[in-house]
Amino acid sequence: MELRVENWNGHDIRFIGDGDNWKAVGYDVATALGYREPRHAIQAHVDEKDRQLINLSSVLNQAGTVTDSSTVKRRTTLRGGSPVMLVISEFGIYSLVFSSHMDQAKQFQRWTYGVIRQLRLSAGLEGYQAFKMLDRRMQQQSMARLEAISDVDYIKANVIANKAVSNKYGLPKMIKKDEMTPAMLKDRPGILNDVVDLMNVKQRYGLDFPVSETIYNNLDKLSR
Repeated sequence: MELRVENWNGHDIRFIGDGDNWKAVGYDVATALGYREPRHAIQAHVDEKDRQLINLSSVLNQAGTVTDSSTVKRRTTLRGGSPVMLVISEFGIYSLVFSSHMDQAKQFQRWTYGVIRQLRLSAGLEGYQAFKMLDRRMQQQSMARLEAISDVDYIKANVIANKAVSNKYGLPKMIKKDEMTPAMLKDRPGILNDVVDLMNVKQRYGLDFPVSETIYNNLDKLSR
């Protein structure tokens, strides 16, 4: 286990861990996010499973370049005065970020909301169906669909979906999403999902068929 110090927004935040398993000193994180009472913020916003006390004596002894920081409140155990700190997981960090009123935190919050919105759209759900994203199965399906296709393929899938929607409504040429009518926008998510699913099946089984023509032809048959 090692100790690393990352500076964010003028604040040093200490991380303890190795590989992909890192925890941050909770007091550092809460202070950097502007909480007036860091300990209270951690207790109030971070789940118990995402916080724990760690004995840092061995880590601090090994990390000779790291000195005590006034932003970190340490307490000692009754046995031998070994340093103990409250550390929080990555989920714990995000919990504090989502409860912070700092501008930087709010920007991250809005970015995260945008990602969730994209997941909702990829699932073919309308805005008024947003609460369905709380369903664990819906989350898994949305993530699986996004992870199975590359960024380049997803761009191609959007183009095919736009063309398919345009064809369905009898337009002579493809129009972009931001040019579509409400009715077209309602149909688009479902068609996009069909395109992505078909592309995934083609790739998974090494099939040889044109995804775009398959989508266009099937929509044409359904509209008759």
